[in-house]
Amino acid sequence: IVNESGQVIAHPNTQVVFSNQSIHNTPLFAEILGSRDRKWIGGTINFEGIRVISASAPIELTDWTVISELPEQEAYATTRRAARLIPLGILLLIALTSWGFKKMLTGQIIKPLNLLNQGAKQLRSGNLSHRIQIQQADEFGEVMAVFNSMAAELEGQQEKLTHDSLHDAMPGLPNPLLFLDR
Repeated sequence: IVNESGQVIAHPNTQVVFSNQSIHNTPLFAEILGSRDRKWIGGTINFEGIRVISASAPIELTDWTVISELPEQEAYATTRRAARLIPLGILLLIALTSWGFKKMLTGQIIKPLNLLNQGAKQLRSGNLSHRIQIQQADEFGEVMAVFNSMAAELEGQQEKLTHDSLHDAMPGLPNPLLFLDR
């Protein structure tokens, strides 16, 4: 607590009071006097030379002003901690989002594409009876159903071609061309 001339009249360290310490010629006191109603908040350096955040307010019905100080290191500790933790939190969020996106991408896109790819390879190798197990009801499920329909159509055409090549157009008669090859 200081009076209107900047004389310290109360302080946690009684030596400051007994030594008639004054803040009259300090930037802090000039700021307080220049503020509206002696209410001021800002950074300054205290008696011990430590950077502090100070706040002042008048004491009603007196010409005294109370000044409260908090070392900057203590005042900004939470902010500094948050400044370190927030980027870590963001990185964790990005990692979790990336992992989730990878899982979704693998399950919803890559796995169905692999099934279609394997099915196409089966058809290419001549296994026309191969069908893809449809596991989802989306665009990939539709493509898989069309693939299975195409495979069934090809299998049916192949069976018909095989049958027609072995039988004459007359119902049930063997194809005479088969005997010429033997």
